[in-house]
Amino acid sequence: MQDLLALLTLLFQLNIDGVPLFKSSNGQFWPILGKLVTPSLGQPFVIGIFYGESKPKDLEFLNEFVEDYKRVMEQGIQYDGITLRCSVSAVISDAPARAFIKNVKGHTSYSACERCVQSGVWNGKMTFPEVNAGKRTNVSFDELSDEDHHRGTSPMSNLGIGMVSQFVLDYMHLVCLGVVRRLICLWLTGPVSGIFQLRARTVTDISELRKYLPCEFARKPRSLLEWQRWKATEFRQFLLYTGPVCLLSKLPDVVYNNFMLLFVGIFILLESHLSHSPEHVDYAEQILIMFVKHYIDLYGSDMVVFNVHSLIHLPDDARNYGSLDNISAFCFENYLGKLIKLVRKPSKPLEQVVRRILEQRQILVQDKNSNPTCEFIVSPNDEYHSGFVPSGIGCAFKQYKRISIPVHKIQISVRTGDSCLTLNGNVVLVKNILATDTEAALVYQKFSKCSSFFTYPLESSVLEIFQVSDLSTEVFSDKLSDVQIKRKNVMLPHNDVHVVFPLLHL
Repeated sequence: MQDLLALLTLLFQLNIDGVPLFKSSNGQFWPILGKLVTPSLGQPFVIGIFYGESKPKDLEFLNEFVEDYKRVMEQGIQYDGITLRCSVSAVISDAPARAFIKNVKGHTSYSACERCVQSGVWNGKMTFPEVNAGKRTNVSFDELSDEDHHRGTSPMSNLGIGMVSQFVLDYMHLVCLGVVRRLICLWLTGPVSGIFQLRARTVTDISELRKYLPCEFARKPRSLLEWQRWKATEFRQFLLYTGPVCLLSKLPDVVYNNFMLLFVGIFILLESHLSHSPEHVDYAEQILIMFVKHYIDLYGSDMVVFNVHSLIHLPDDARNYGSLDNISAFCFENYLGKLIKLVRKPSKPLEQVVRRILEQRQILVQDKNSNPTCEFIVSPNDEYHSGFVPSGIGCAFKQYKRISIPVHKIQISVRTGDSCLTLNGNVVLVKNILATDTEAALVYQKFSKCSSFFTYPLESSVLEIFQVSDLSTEVFSDKLSDVQIKRKNVMLPHNDVHVVFPLLHL
């Protein structure tokens, strides 16, 4: 019976945040966005939009959504003769928006932490140096037990949503735009001892790594000199891939090791297999607590602001939702960018967006010819004739520069950035792609030497991060149906070897 109810329940995420429309005026949208996560993962869609010349003065703009959601909870949605239940899985917003929607004190207040009851310490800025304060619960929130935390009741509290557990800490804002940005600022311009200072030009120019990054990266690396203009995806890229390589030997060991604590903790919480393991999530929690403690020793307790402190609460979200990518704001931020582009002139922006959305829904037709279950996709435009073809391959096979593997959501190419895979337990480089109408084959070489890239705070091989060298002279070829593609990798040069990272965000 429970399995049947699960099949008939639509779980979706909510995103509520403000977005300015024009640089020359104060006009802004506050959209309420949704995204279906069960039974199948969907794309963000508009539930409602508030428009005004400033942030909403109160939470009345949520009233219509609250009433609609209550009605849907009671009556369900009728589809093809079946009644579907609906339920909010998570609410995803940045810290100021969460505080506004929950009607609690903001992140600069003494009782700002949404997950624990510690009282902040004013040290020129609000800081939260404790790592073991008592936890808040959904029950204590509903009872408004902490008068210093609450401003009043929230209309969202009447919807059966966990006001603590289901208002997740979005790592895009908290980690990428928060902690990683702050670290780079401290290294380059911060008020810390000269031993911690980092000259941007002494670091291997990150922009030189552009050709080594896969096509899945929407933005290629820019120099550290431009860090103040970096987007969230660039800070994520720096934390998870380029930073551990570029910073090695460019920072004092104690500072680099502190950064690696952050890297390992967040990596575990993002890697889909590790983040579903209670043992690994517990370890990530210990690592992040250690990072905060070492961070205090290095930079001072006056630097433990809201975002740095909140790192220790991220593992709780991983326990509830798995990989932090499952509950990140990246897809919503991307959709918001597209949404404001629908506004073509300053007059009546809300009406413009509504009309454009309705038009898009009317012309949205599913491509009946697409086959997402097919094994591979190649394009005639990618055919070429100069690659290596092993003997014994039939003449029916044609050579291609690129191939898409829908089941893995990856593209494989003979170009440098898209050719590294973990294949049948080996790290390999794809040298050619052969295909007919019905089958495909990969031509590749293996790395014969594979070892850990780092040993602190653990052996990197545990995370499947390797230092590889000695590409074999022997060339192998296997049909796609005969090999196990475990993952696509990011391979970056380091001295005379290469460092291989699993590609996480797919």
